[in-house]
Amino acid sequence: MESMVSAVDRNSDYDVMVIGLGPAGANAAYHLACAGIRTLAIEKKKMPRRKLCAGGISAKVIKLLDFDYSAAIEQEIRSAVIHYRHQSVEMSGGEKVGYVVNRPTFDHLLALRAVKAGAEIHEEESVLSISEISHVIEVKTTLGIYRCRALIGADGVNGVTSHLWGYNARPADIGVEIHVSGEHDIVRQHLHKLGFYFGAFPDGYAWIFPRKEDASIGLGVPLKQARHTRGLLADFLESLGLPRALADKARGHGIPLYSPLTKRPFCRRNILLAGDAASFVDPITAEGIYYALKSGEEAARTIAKTLPSNSEAAGVYKDAIKQSILPELRAAWKLSLPFYAFQLATFNAIMASARIRDMQFDVIVGRRSYQEIVAQFPNVFSLMRKILFARSDAGKIRLLRSGRVGKK
Repeated sequence: MESMVSAVDRNSDYDVMVIGLGPAGANAAYHLACAGIRTLAIEKKKMPRRKLCAGGISAKVIKLLDFDYSAAIEQEIRSAVIHYRHQSVEMSGGEKVGYVVNRPTFDHLLALRAVKAGAEIHEEESVLSISEISHVIEVKTTLGIYRCRALIGADGVNGVTSHLWGYNARPADIGVEIHVSGEHDIVRQHLHKLGFYFGAFPDGYAWIFPRKEDASIGLGVPLKQARHTRGLLADFLESLGLPRALADKARGHGIPLYSPLTKRPFCRRNILLAGDAASFVDPITAEGIYYALKSGEEAARTIAKTLPSNSEAAGVYKDAIKQSILPELRAAWKLSLPFYAFQLATFNAIMASARIRDMQFDVIVGRRSYQEIVAQFPNVFSLMRKILFARSDAGKIRLLRSGRVGKK
Protein backbone atom coordinates (compact mmCIF):
# COMPACT_ATOMS: atom_id res chain seq x y z
CA MET A 1 0.00 0.00 0.00
CA GLU A 2 1.32 3.41 -0.97
CA SER A 3 2.70 5.54 1.87
CA MET A 4 1.29 8.95 2.73
CA VAL A 5 4.20 11.37 2.57
CA SER A 6 3.74 15.06 3.31
CA ALA A 7 5.82 17.79 4.84
CA VAL A 8 5.40 17.90 8.60
CA ASP A 9 5.29 21.21 10.46
CA ARG A 10 4.17 20.62 14.02
CA ASN A 11 3.57 24.30 14.81
CA SER A 12 1.96 26.20 12.00
CA ASP A 13 -1.09 28.02 10.69
CA TYR A 14 -3.61 26.51 8.27
CA ASP A 15 -6.82 27.64 6.66
CA VAL A 16 -8.67 24.50 7.77
CA MET A 17 -8.00 21.50 9.98
CA VAL A 18 -9.75 18.16 9.66
CA ILE A 19 -9.78 15.82 12.66
CA GLY A 20 -10.10 12.15 11.70
CA LEU A 21 -9.41 10.37 8.41
CA GLY A 22 -12.39 8.11 7.95
CA PRO A 23 -14.53 8.66 4.84
CA ALA A 24 -15.93 11.97 6.15
CA GLY A 25 -12.58 13.51 7.04
CA ALA A 26 -10.67 12.19 4.04
CA ASN A 27 -13.37 13.35 1.62
CA ALA A 28 -13.50 16.76 3.27
CA ALA A 29 -9.71 17.12 3.06
CA TYR A 30 -9.78 16.14 -0.61
CA HIS A 31 -12.43 18.69 -1.58
CA LEU A 32 -10.76 21.43 0.47
CA ALA A 33 -7.41 20.74 -1.21
CA CYS A 34 -9.06 20.73 -4.64
CA ALA A 35 -10.41 24.21 -3.82
CA GLY A 36 -6.87 25.42 -3.13
CA ILE A 37 -7.40 25.72 0.62
CA ARG A 38 -4.40 24.99 2.85
CA THR A 39 -5.59 21.97 4.79
CA LEU A 40 -4.15 19.82 7.56
CA ALA A 41 -5.82 16.51 8.43
CA ILE A 42 -4.89 14.67 11.62
CA GLU A 43 -5.37 10.95 12.28
CA LYS A 44 -4.58 9.46 15.69
CA LYS A 45 -3.48 6.10 14.25
CA LYS A 46 -1.08 4.92 11.56
CA MET A 47 -2.94 4.18 8.34
CA PRO A 48 -4.19 1.83 7.15
CA ARG A 49 -5.71 1.28 10.61
CA ARG A 50 -8.25 -1.28 11.71
CA LYS A 51 -11.86 -0.19 11.42
CA LEU A 52 -14.86 -2.17 12.63
CA CYS A 53 -17.34 -2.07 9.77
CA ALA A 54 -19.12 -4.61 7.58
CA GLY A 55 -17.99 -2.49 4.63
CA GLY A 56 -21.03 -2.47 2.36
CA ILE A 57 -21.15 0.31 -0.24
CA SER A 58 -24.23 0.83 -2.37
CA ALA A 59 -24.98 2.49 -5.70
CA LYS A 60 -25.38 5.95 -4.11
CA VAL A 61 -21.95 5.61 -2.48
CA ILE A 62 -20.37 4.55 -5.76
CA LYS A 63 -21.71 7.73 -7.41
CA LEU A 64 -19.65 9.81 -4.97
CA LEU A 65 -16.38 8.02 -5.74
CA ASP A 66 -14.37 9.49 -8.62
CA PHE A 67 -11.16 7.48 -8.21
CA ASP A 68 -9.86 3.92 -8.44
CA TYR A 69 -10.74 2.09 -5.21
CA SER A 70 -10.61 -1.41 -6.73
CA ALA A 71 -7.79 -2.42 -4.35
CA ALA A 72 -10.29 -2.14 -1.47
CA ILE A 73 -13.02 -4.31 -3.03
CA GLU A 74 -13.57 -7.60 -1.20
CA GLN A 75 -16.70 -8.84 -2.94
CA GLU A 76 -19.18 -7.85 -5.61
CA ILE A 77 -22.79 -7.87 -4.38
CA ARG A 78 -25.68 -9.06 -6.56
CA SER A 79 -28.48 -9.89 -4.12
CA ALA A 80 -29.69 -9.69 -0.53
CA VAL A 81 -31.58 -12.15 1.64
CA ILE A 82 -33.73 -11.14 4.61
CA HIS A 83 -34.38 -13.72 7.32
CA TYR A 84 -37.00 -13.65 10.04
CA ARG A 85 -36.28 -16.54 12.37
CA HIS A 86 -36.77 -19.65 10.21
CA GLN A 87 -38.21 -17.87 7.16
CA SER A 88 -36.31 -16.04 4.46
CA VAL A 89 -36.83 -14.14 1.23
CA GLU A 90 -34.14 -13.37 -1.34
CA MET A 91 -34.11 -10.23 -3.44
CA SER A 92 -31.98 -9.81 -6.52
CA GLY A 93 -31.30 -7.04 -8.97
CA GLY A 94 -29.99 -9.49 -11.56
CA GLU A 95 -26.71 -7.59 -11.77
CA LYS A 96 -24.00 -5.99 -9.64
CA VAL A 97 -25.64 -3.66 -7.13
CA GLY A 98 -22.71 -2.77 -4.86
CA TYR A 99 -19.57 -3.97 -3.14
CA VAL A 100 -18.19 -5.03 0.19
CA VAL A 101 -14.93 -3.19 0.77
CA ASN A 102 -12.02 -3.62 3.14
CA ARG A 103 -12.47 -0.55 5.34
CA PRO A 104 -8.82 -0.05 6.37
CA THR A 105 -7.77 -0.13 2.71
CA PHE A 106 -10.76 1.95 1.57
CA ASP A 107 -10.07 4.68 4.13
CA HIS A 108 -6.36 4.67 3.26
CA LEU A 109 -7.11 5.12 -0.43
CA LEU A 110 -9.41 8.05 0.38
CA ALA A 111 -6.63 9.63 2.46
CA LEU A 112 -4.07 9.12 -0.32
CA ARG A 113 -6.49 10.81 -2.71
CA ALA A 114 -6.56 13.84 -0.38
CA VAL A 115 -2.74 13.93 -0.22
CA LYS A 116 -2.46 13.82 -4.00
CA ALA A 117 -4.88 16.77 -4.18
CA GLY A 118 -2.58 18.78 -1.91
CA ALA A 119 -3.82 18.17 1.65
CA GLU A 120 -1.23 17.75 4.41
CA ILE A 121 -1.74 14.72 6.64
CA HIS A 122 -0.29 13.87 10.04
CA GLU A 123 -0.68 10.32 11.31
CA GLU A 124 -0.28 9.01 14.86
CA GLU A 125 -1.20 12.37 16.37
CA SER A 126 -4.07 12.89 18.82
CA VAL A 127 -5.99 16.06 19.64
CA LEU A 128 -5.79 17.20 23.27
CA SER A 129 -7.72 20.46 23.19
CA ILE A 130 -9.60 22.82 20.88
CA SER A 131 -10.11 26.48 21.78
CA GLU A 132 -11.59 29.44 19.95
CA ILE A 133 -9.95 32.85 20.29
CA SER A 134 -11.74 35.52 18.26
CA HIS A 135 -11.66 34.21 14.67
CA VAL A 136 -8.82 31.76 15.31
CA ILE A 137 -9.19 28.11 16.35
CA GLU A 138 -6.24 26.68 18.25
CA VAL A 139 -5.70 22.94 18.29
CA LYS A 140 -3.27 21.37 20.72
CA THR A 141 -2.16 17.81 19.92
CA THR A 142 0.26 15.30 21.36
CA LEU A 143 2.92 16.64 19.00
CA GLY A 144 2.26 20.32 18.44
CA ILE A 145 0.02 23.39 18.44
CA TYR A 146 -1.81 24.54 15.31
CA ARG A 147 -4.02 27.46 14.40
CA CYS A 148 -6.72 27.50 11.75
CA ARG A 149 -9.70 29.54 10.62
CA ALA A 150 -12.16 26.62 10.36
CA LEU A 151 -12.25 23.05 11.63
CA ILE A 152 -14.10 19.88 10.59
CA GLY A 153 -14.59 17.23 13.28
CA ALA A 154 -14.78 13.83 11.58
CA ASP A 155 -13.39 11.66 14.36
CA GLY A 156 -16.41 9.45 14.96
CA VAL A 157 -18.91 8.75 17.68
CA ASN A 158 -16.25 8.65 20.40
CA GLY A 159 -14.09 11.37 18.90
CA VAL A 160 -12.61 14.17 20.92
CA THR A 161 -13.97 17.02 18.78
CA SER A 162 -17.58 16.86 19.88
CA HIS A 163 -16.60 15.88 23.44
CA LEU A 164 -14.24 18.82 23.84
CA TRP A 165 -16.99 20.90 22.33
CA GLY A 166 -19.27 19.85 25.18
CA TYR A 167 -21.69 17.70 23.18
CA ASN A 168 -21.50 14.25 24.69
CA ALA A 169 -24.13 12.00 23.12
CA ARG A 170 -24.21 8.27 23.79
CA PRO A 171 -24.48 6.07 20.69
CA ALA A 172 -27.95 4.56 20.30
CA ASP A 173 -26.68 1.09 19.37
CA ILE A 174 -23.63 -1.08 19.79
CA GLY A 175 -22.31 -3.34 17.05
CA VAL A 176 -20.06 -6.38 17.42
CA GLU A 177 -18.29 -8.06 14.53
CA ILE A 178 -16.04 -11.01 13.72
CA HIS A 179 -14.57 -12.39 10.50
CA VAL A 180 -15.43 -16.03 9.83
CA SER A 181 -13.42 -18.18 7.43
CA GLY A 182 -14.83 -19.17 4.05
CA GLU A 183 -14.39 -22.84 4.90
CA HIS A 184 -17.78 -22.79 6.62
CA ASP A 185 -20.90 -23.59 4.57
CA ILE A 186 -22.85 -20.55 5.76
CA VAL A 187 -20.11 -18.25 4.45
CA ARG A 188 -20.04 -19.96 1.06
CA GLN A 189 -23.84 -19.65 0.85
CA HIS A 190 -23.50 -15.86 1.02
CA LEU A 191 -21.13 -15.45 -1.91
CA HIS A 192 -22.15 -12.16 -3.65
CA LYS A 193 -25.10 -11.96 -1.24
CA LEU A 194 -25.82 -9.73 1.77
CA GLY A 195 -27.60 -11.47 4.64
CA PHE A 196 -29.85 -9.67 7.17
CA TYR A 197 -31.31 -11.57 10.14
CA PHE A 198 -34.23 -10.32 12.24
CA GLY A 199 -36.42 -11.71 14.97
CA ALA A 200 -33.79 -13.07 17.34
CA PHE A 201 -32.71 -9.78 18.93
CA PRO A 202 -34.61 -7.04 20.72
CA ASP A 203 -34.85 -4.07 18.37
CA GLY A 204 -31.82 -5.08 16.34
CA TYR A 205 -30.53 -7.37 13.62
CA ALA A 206 -27.59 -9.52 12.61
CA TRP A 207 -25.72 -9.60 9.32
CA ILE A 208 -23.46 -11.66 7.09
CA PHE A 209 -21.45 -9.67 4.53
CA PRO A 210 -19.20 -11.73 2.21
CA ARG A 211 -15.51 -10.91 1.67
CA LYS A 212 -12.75 -12.51 -0.42
CA GLU A 213 -11.62 -15.21 1.98
CA ASP A 214 -14.14 -14.87 4.79
CA ALA A 215 -17.27 -12.99 5.87
CA SER A 216 -18.10 -10.23 8.31
CA ILE A 217 -20.66 -11.59 10.76
CA GLY A 218 -22.08 -9.41 13.48
CA LEU A 219 -25.06 -7.82 15.12
CA GLY A 220 -26.32 -4.43 16.21
CA VAL A 221 -28.50 -4.02 19.31
CA PRO A 222 -29.52 -1.16 21.61
CA LEU A 223 -26.80 0.14 23.89
CA LYS A 224 -28.68 -1.14 26.95
CA GLN A 225 -27.86 -4.66 25.71
CA ALA A 226 -24.11 -3.94 25.59
CA ARG A 227 -23.24 -6.39 28.40
CA HIS A 228 -25.00 -9.21 26.57
CA THR A 229 -23.70 -8.70 23.04
CA ARG A 230 -21.09 -11.48 23.08
CA GLY A 231 -23.67 -13.93 24.38
CA LEU A 232 -26.19 -12.82 21.76
CA LEU A 233 -23.56 -13.16 19.05
CA ALA A 234 -22.62 -16.63 20.33
CA ASP A 235 -26.31 -17.63 20.15
CA PHE A 236 -26.52 -16.32 16.60
CA LEU A 237 -23.36 -18.14 15.52
CA GLU A 238 -24.71 -21.36 17.00
CA SER A 239 -27.97 -20.93 15.07
CA LEU A 240 -25.86 -20.75 11.89
CA GLY A 241 -24.01 -23.95 12.76
CA LEU A 242 -20.84 -22.10 13.76
CA PRO A 243 -18.83 -22.55 16.98
CA ARG A 244 -19.98 -20.32 19.83
CA ALA A 245 -16.35 -19.76 20.81
CA LEU A 246 -15.87 -17.53 17.73
CA ALA A 247 -17.77 -14.80 19.60
CA ASP A 248 -14.82 -14.48 22.00
CA LYS A 249 -12.87 -12.76 19.21
CA ALA A 250 -15.58 -10.18 18.53
CA ARG A 251 -14.87 -6.48 18.80
CA GLY A 252 -17.49 -3.84 19.43
CA HIS A 253 -18.13 -0.20 18.61
CA GLY A 254 -20.83 2.38 19.21
CA ILE A 255 -23.30 3.17 16.42
CA PRO A 256 -24.59 6.77 16.52
CA LEU A 257 -27.95 6.23 14.83
CA TYR A 258 -29.66 9.39 13.66
CA SER A 259 -32.72 10.54 15.60
CA PRO A 260 -34.40 13.96 15.40
CA LEU A 261 -35.32 13.57 19.08
CA THR A 262 -31.74 14.04 20.26
CA LYS A 263 -31.47 17.45 18.56
CA ARG A 264 -27.70 17.08 18.68
CA PRO A 265 -25.95 20.14 17.21
CA PHE A 266 -23.55 19.45 14.38
CA CYS A 267 -22.06 22.90 13.80
CA ARG A 268 -21.05 26.03 15.68
CA ARG A 269 -19.46 29.11 14.18
CA ASN A 270 -16.57 27.71 12.11
CA ILE A 271 -16.47 24.23 13.64
CA LEU A 272 -18.45 21.63 11.66
CA LEU A 273 -19.08 17.97 12.50
CA ALA A 274 -19.37 15.36 9.75
CA GLY A 275 -20.11 11.64 9.48
CA ASP A 276 -20.47 9.60 12.67
CA ALA A 277 -19.33 12.57 14.77
CA ALA A 278 -22.58 14.28 13.74
CA SER A 279 -24.69 11.08 14.14
CA PHE A 280 -25.36 10.94 10.40
CA VAL A 281 -26.06 7.18 10.41
CA ASP A 282 -29.04 5.36 8.87
CA PRO A 283 -31.35 4.38 11.78
CA ILE A 284 -32.60 1.27 9.95
CA THR A 285 -29.48 -0.33 8.48
CA ALA A 286 -26.80 1.56 10.48
CA GLU A 287 -25.10 2.41 7.16
CA GLY A 288 -22.86 5.44 7.53
CA ILE A 289 -20.36 5.52 4.65
CA TYR A 290 -22.65 7.42 2.29
CA TYR A 291 -23.54 10.06 4.86
CA ALA A 292 -19.89 10.36 5.90
CA LEU A 293 -18.72 11.02 2.35
CA LYS A 294 -21.61 13.36 1.63
CA SER A 295 -21.35 15.41 4.83
CA GLY A 296 -17.56 15.66 4.44
CA GLU A 297 -18.07 17.05 0.95
CA GLU A 298 -20.77 19.47 2.15
CA ALA A 299 -18.53 20.69 4.99
CA ALA A 300 -15.67 21.35 2.56
CA ARG A 301 -17.92 23.18 0.11
CA THR A 302 -19.34 25.31 2.90
CA ILE A 303 -15.90 26.38 4.09
CA ALA A 304 -14.77 27.08 0.52
CA LYS A 305 -17.75 29.47 0.22
CA THR A 306 -17.41 31.23 3.56
CA LEU A 307 -13.66 31.37 4.16
CA PRO A 308 -12.83 34.14 1.63
CA SER A 309 -15.30 36.54 3.28
CA ASN A 310 -14.44 35.52 6.87
CA SER A 311 -18.11 34.74 7.45
CA GLU A 312 -19.31 31.99 9.79
CA ALA A 313 -19.74 28.57 8.19
CA ALA A 314 -22.33 27.09 10.57
CA GLY A 315 -25.45 28.64 9.04
CA VAL A 316 -24.46 27.76 5.48
CA TYR A 317 -23.54 24.20 6.52
CA LYS A 318 -26.80 23.74 8.40
CA ASP A 319 -28.78 24.81 5.34
CA ALA A 320 -26.78 22.46 3.10
CA ILE A 321 -27.29 19.49 5.42
CA LYS A 322 -30.99 20.27 5.75
CA GLN A 323 -31.29 19.92 1.99
CA SER A 324 -28.89 17.09 1.17
CA ILE A 325 -28.86 14.72 4.17
CA LEU A 326 -31.50 15.35 6.84
CA PRO A 327 -34.62 14.73 4.70
CA GLU A 328 -33.45 11.19 3.94
CA LEU A 329 -32.37 10.48 7.53
CA ARG A 330 -35.70 11.79 8.87
CA ALA A 331 -37.59 9.59 6.42
CA ALA A 332 -35.50 6.59 7.50
CA TRP A 333 -36.22 7.39 11.15
CA LYS A 334 -39.98 7.51 10.49
CA LEU A 335 -39.84 4.12 8.81
CA SER A 336 -37.61 2.64 11.50
CA LEU A 337 -40.35 2.93 14.14
CA PRO A 338 -42.84 0.48 12.60
CA PHE A 339 -40.00 -1.51 11.02
CA TYR A 340 -38.42 -2.46 14.35
CA ALA A 341 -41.56 -2.41 16.49
CA PHE A 342 -43.33 -4.86 14.19
CA GLN A 343 -40.58 -6.93 12.60
CA LEU A 344 -42.77 -9.95 11.83
CA ALA A 345 -45.46 -7.82 10.18
CA THR A 346 -42.77 -6.04 8.15
CA PHE A 347 -41.27 -9.34 7.04
CA ASN A 348 -44.70 -10.75 6.10
CA ALA A 349 -45.38 -7.65 4.00
CA ILE A 350 -42.07 -8.14 2.18
CA MET A 351 -42.91 -11.83 1.65
CA ALA A 352 -46.41 -11.12 0.37
CA SER A 353 -45.78 -8.16 -1.94
CA ALA A 354 -43.33 -8.12 -4.83
CA ARG A 355 -43.72 -4.34 -4.97
CA ILE A 356 -42.67 -3.87 -1.34
CA ARG A 357 -39.91 -6.42 -1.82
CA ASP A 358 -38.51 -4.53 -4.81
CA MET A 359 -38.72 -1.22 -2.96
CA GLN A 360 -36.92 -2.68 0.06
CA PHE A 361 -34.13 -4.07 -2.11
CA ASP A 362 -33.77 -0.81 -4.02
CA VAL A 363 -33.32 1.08 -0.74
CA ILE A 364 -30.73 -1.43 0.53
CA VAL A 365 -28.64 -1.08 -2.62
CA GLY A 366 -29.09 2.69 -2.87
CA ARG A 367 -31.25 2.86 -5.99
CA ARG A 368 -34.28 4.33 -4.20
CA SER A 369 -34.65 6.73 -1.28
CA TYR A 370 -36.54 6.42 2.01
CA GLN A 371 -38.35 9.59 1.06
CA GLU A 372 -39.88 7.81 -1.92
CA ILE A 373 -41.17 5.03 0.33
CA VAL A 374 -42.68 7.49 2.81
CA ALA A 375 -44.40 9.20 -0.13
CA GLN A 376 -45.74 5.81 -1.29
CA PHE A 377 -47.07 5.05 2.20
CA PRO A 378 -48.26 8.40 3.64
CA ASN A 379 -49.96 6.74 6.62
CA VAL A 380 -46.60 5.72 8.02
CA PHE A 381 -46.42 9.04 9.92
CA SER A 382 -49.72 8.38 11.69
CA LEU A 383 -48.47 4.91 12.60
CA MET A 384 -45.26 6.43 13.89
CA ARG A 385 -47.17 8.77 16.22
CA LYS A 386 -49.20 5.88 17.61
CA ILE A 387 -46.03 3.93 18.31
CA LEU A 388 -44.34 6.90 19.94
CA PHE A 389 -47.10 7.43 22.45
CA ALA A 390 -48.09 3.82 23.04
CA ARG A 391 -47.33 2.40 26.48
CA SER A 392 -46.36 -1.02 25.21
CA ASP A 393 -42.75 -2.15 24.99
CA ALA A 394 -43.03 -2.11 21.21
CA GLY A 395 -44.05 1.53 21.38
CA LYS A 396 -40.90 2.42 23.28
CA ILE A 397 -38.41 0.59 21.09
CA ARG A 398 -37.18 3.45 18.94
CA LEU A 399 -37.18 5.90 21.85
CA LEU A 400 -34.94 3.55 23.78
CA ARG A 401 -32.61 3.41 20.79
CA SER A 402 -32.53 7.21 20.71
CA GLY A 403 -31.59 7.41 24.39
CA ARG A 404 -34.66 9.47 25.34
CA VAL A 405 -36.46 6.84 27.40
CA GLY A 406 -35.16 5.81 30.79
CA LYS A 407 -33.08 8.95 31.35
CA LYS A 408 -33.38 10.64 34.71
